[in-house]
Amino acid sequence: MDSKLWWILVILILIPKQGESKRMILEQEECNPEDLKGLTSFKAGIHLDSSNRLEAWVGSNCCKWVGVYCSNTTGRVAELRLPGFLETNETFSQTSMVGWLSPSITLLTSLEVLDLGWLISLSGTIPSSIGFDLPSLRILKLSLNNLTGPIPESIGKLSRLEEIFLDGNSLSGQIPSSIGRLSQLIFLNISNNLIEGPLPSEMSSLHNLQSLDLSFTRLNISSIPKWLGEMPSLRRVFLAGVGIQGNFPELFQTTPSPLLELDLSFNNLIGIIPEWLGNFTRLYKLNLSRNSFESKIPSTFTSLNDLGVLDLHSNMLTGLIDVVFLIEGSFPGGTLTYVDLSDNLFSGEILEIGTGPQTTTVFLNLSNNYLQGHFPDSIGRLVSLRSLDLSYNKLVFGLPEYLANVSSLEKLKLQRNRFTGEIPNGYLKLKALRELDLSDNGLVGKIPDGAPLSDFPRSSFSGNIGLCEKPLSPCKF
Repeated sequence: MDSKLWWILVILILIPKQGESKRMILEQEECNPEDLKGLTSFKAGIHLDSSNRLEAWVGSNCCKWVGVYCSNTTGRVAELRLPGFLETNETFSQTSMVGWLSPSITLLTSLEVLDLGWLISLSGTIPSSIGFDLPSLRILKLSLNNLTGPIPESIGKLSRLEEIFLDGNSLSGQIPSSIGRLSQLIFLNISNNLIEGPLPSEMSSLHNLQSLDLSFTRLNISSIPKWLGEMPSLRRVFLAGVGIQGNFPELFQTTPSPLLELDLSFNNLIGIIPEWLGNFTRLYKLNLSRNSFESKIPSTFTSLNDLGVLDLHSNMLTGLIDVVFLIEGSFPGGTLTYVDLSDNLFSGEILEIGTGPQTTTVFLNLSNNYLQGHFPDSIGRLVSLRSLDLSYNKLVFGLPEYLANVSSLEKLKLQRNRFTGEIPNGYLKLKALRELDLSDNGLVGKIPDGAPLSDFPRSSFSGNIGLCEKPLSPCKF
């Protein structure tokens, strides 16, 4: 064989194919030194990881570590996702990390997503240099931890930031005015912190902001600034427990974008719930609970066809509640899944329950009012109902047989009414029932024998002089 040809064959055998060469390089490639240092420092700051994810952080190829995702082009760490709330195999679990947030996390200078939310016991502060060191950051999630200190002024330099979730910590100080420079911001949630006012007017420049949650902070916003109602993209507003006073804020009447969610609960609002709220035909959630409203429920609420959550509890509202059950709904069975009208001054009967378009309600609380009349059989049409509370009213006559059709019912509270007659045997079909209170009525006769009724304590049936059998005393007739 020709010597030149022999050497060519040797070279072809020894040199791997191009794809194999790349694969070998990738297999041997180590993590970027700065990324590796930042991640190992973060791990060193964690004393306990109940999910055991950090145990797998070994070796020098951090791109293969759990929760770490690297860019295919640069090889740098682009995402760090270690949320405490996990979903695996259609099950959910809450995990935690005990320790502190290492400032070295800012060594991950190509980071686009930082998700360390819901870790419960993660302490420390948000690094003051975050705006200088993480210029590519789009998503920042640090919810439900033990973080303290201020929101850094440098956060305004994160020009690509789209989501900020800092809720459920102990952050203090004021919202930095630089936050108004985050032109790409869509979600901002700093609720349940120690943040103080005033709101920086620079926030009015957040033209892409769709969701704002400042609830349960120390902002003490006696009146909502006018510019908040003029933000062009804002659709979800959560201002619970921030000290708003006076009548219902008129500025929401002319918002540029249709409101989808509005939460003004736990404030000091007075007067009437305005009729013009019925114009919010795309509104899904309305929470005005824990205020001092004194009006009736506006008749225009029947136009809220997309309403799914209505919470008006703990006000001084009067009149009838039938308007709620006459909301048409955009879908068959209606959209209203959660209704809480408890702790008000409502009166009249509840005959409309289950007769109108709304039949997919899951949670219904009408307790602590002055509702009268009988408990209608139409309740049996609410086949998705899981929780029903009609306690502390003036309802009379017998318990409806058709309630036995609501097989999904888990909680039934009817105490402190004026119900009479026997407990229907059909209630033995309520196998999902976990909480029952029929106490302090005028019920008589034998408690139907068998689960679930016989599994509840005496207190579930006490105060009914004519009731007997397990778990009460044996009948004497």
